[in-house]
Amino acid sequence: GGASGICREFGIVTQNLLQTYEGHTSYVHECRYVLEWDFATDKNPQTALGEGWIVTASADGTVRVWQKGLAIRILQPPQDFKLSSLRSGKSLSLVVDPTRVMSESPAIHSAIPIPGEESRILVVPRSSIAFLVDLEGNVLHVYEAESP
Repeated sequence: GGASGICREFGIVTQNLLQTYEGHTSYVHECRYVLEWDFATDKNPQTALGEGWIVTASADGTVRVWQKGLAIRILQPPQDFKLSSLRSGKSLSLVVDPTRVMSESPAIHSAIPIPGEESRILVVPRSSIAFLVDLEGNVLHVYEAESP
């Protein structure tokens, strides 16, 4: 990541630039690999097939999920989110249309894949609320900071 809003992927062995991920409009705080493994019936890692994504978190208030160099999803927490809106039983998605990204959203500090459940990501904006989402952008759980 960096101030340019671009995430660059380099080869481990060759150190050559493999892919550039462009689309963020501000500093990229984090770029992470997310791998989801599909093991053969014998659970042998040698026969595993992996599908991978890159997840980036930015000061522009968005998380982008990339596959093969393309942003397949843009996630952005709502600015006026109220925890009570989830208690009413309504489902919530963080997916936004690229033409409707809000420019005044809090920066996203981190987007952390959950170990053992890599298709789930903890989205941590610079606010008192964090969102556990799946790679489709559906909110699975909301965490709120306790008041001191």
